[in-house]
Amino acid sequence: IMNIQHSGVRWLIHINPHSPAFPWFCLNAGIAPLSLSAIPGLIKEAENQGFLDGKNIITANSDDGAKSSRLFLTNYICSEDSINGLKGKENGKTTVTYSEEDLQKVENKTVVFTEDIISTGGTMISSILQLLNRGHAQRIIILATYPIFADNALERLGYDPRIQIITTDGKV
Repeated sequence: IMNIQHSGVRWLIHINPHSPAFPWFCLNAGIAPLSLSAIPGLIKEAENQGFLDGKNIITANSDDGAKSSRLFLTNYICSEDSINGLKGKENGKTTVTYSEEDLQKVENKTVVFTEDIISTGGTMISSILQLLNRGHAQRIIILATYPIFADNALERLGYDPRIQIITTDGKV
């Protein structure tokens, strides 16, 4: 950002952002960011596959990373419910916790996550296990704008037929 700032650029188009911090750094550097998100395309694909049909849908996040995308989706599908997890670390592993009220909200519903990045899958696994096992969610749909799928993340996320991942290829 500093190199761009010193070059005299005053606006920047950033396609497929993987971090919500990028626009913040641009703004602090006096550069107006235009971030083109993959979320609308991911939502369209979820619609095409029938994942957003019906009224038993609730939107979710594992943390505040993709909060704006979650709120956009919540409004887009006219959902009244939305939940946001609290991310932390416990014994070196990522944990996500949801309130008892949030766990009750997901019972027998399809939970649609907007996620800015998936690397090892730790955050998503922590979220999914809680929502499926404790919250009794019916299905989990993950809309991931920037997948890395390090180690065995895809395998860890993909073995349960109740979990669907819709993502980009990480390329512009």
